[in-house]
This record gives sequence, structure tokens and C-alpha cells, in this order.
Amino acid sequence: MDVFLRSGDDRSLVTQIHDQLRDAIADGGLPIGTRLTPSRVLAAEWTYAARHQTVMRELRRLAPPDARVLPTQTGLHVTLLTPGAPDDDVLVERAAAQDLIFSSLRQTYQVSQGLPQIIVGFGAIDTTDVPTAIERLVACLR
Repeated sequence: MDVFLRSGDDRSLVTQIHDQLRDAIADGGLPIGTRLTPSRVLAAEWTYAARHQTVMRELRRLAPPDARVLPTQTGLHVTLLTPGAPDDDVLVERAAAQDLIFSSLRQTYQVSQGLPQIIVGFGAIDTTDVPTAIERLVACLR
């Protein structure tokens, strides 16, 4: 059974899930003994999906013209290729001034220096705070 959650719905996520389960049971579309994903898991998946969409939208809207957001559908990180970005050490300093947590990827390079990139994590930020955080991140790139 697929559950569809809508951000513009007046009902809470739990109520949306409950209503769809009730209807599936009443219609016979949910067989006896079907294991259900806990509602907290569904709500978390929806929250992260909404956050992911917001991060992608804001990066595409605000990133410098030479930056490129790599395609991604899942996960709690997005990669932004940043060929015109300052050196890692400069970015770390600028990020601290913007109250952002930023660390260099330099220590992960095994053979040669990789492409200039930023891994944007969004697992611990509220969705409503994403646009401001992306604005601050982009300010570090200038």
C-alpha cells in the first residue's frame, strides 16, 4: 500500500496516514496480517524528503553560475561542485563567521586533490531554516 502525504494539507501527517489506513482497511485494500511501517518512520521520511527538496531548490536558485548541484534523490547530503570557490581553509573561516559548520574534504583525497566541491548536510536542520543556511553558504563562496 502506498501512503501519500501532502505538505499543503490542513491535516497533520499522522491524521493523513490514519485516514489512508482506515480507508484501505474499509475498502479491503489492506490484507489481514499486512505489516505496516510505523507512522513515525513515514513522517521522518516525509520530513527528510521535504528538506531535501528545499535544499536542492535553494542551491539551484542561489549558487554561483559556475557551481553545479549533482543529481540526487535520497540521503541527507547533497554535493555542490564549486570550481570558483576559495581554498578550503578560507571557506572554513568564512563559514565560522556565518555560524555554519564546515570542514575540509582535503583529508579524504587519497591520490590527488579531487574536484572543488561542498557536501551539504541537512539531517539536523529544520526545513524552515534551510533557505537562510543556503544563503549563508553561498555568501562564503563569494
